[in-house]
Amino acid sequence: DALCMAVRSGAHGVCSQQHPASSGQMATQRASEAAEALRAKLLGDGGTALVCVLGGTTFQSEENANLVKAVARALGSRLAGHAVFVTGGMAGVQRTFAEHCG
Repeated sequence: DALCMAVRSGAHGVCSQQHPASSGQMATQRASEAAEALRAKLLGDGGTALVCVLGGTTFQSEENANLVKAVARALGSRLAGHAVFVTGGMAGVQRTFAEHCG
């Protein structure tokens, strides 16, 4: 259920399960559990960092797109083997970062 919450938030696609509404405290606890489940699934017992990349679905200028590409290339090469990058797979910043990270 915790991993499903991570999935619903965009970490791995779409979750088809129905989840009842919860209080703010329960939602915070579930989000924390989802993050831990995602971290365990992606990182195992290693000391690798988990980096979530967020951003808009469109770019305001070509310079912004080029900046995201440059940052993705730099982080991908400098942190190879030391970090796992996670996006929701959305268009714009997330997809551009993912396409230029490796």
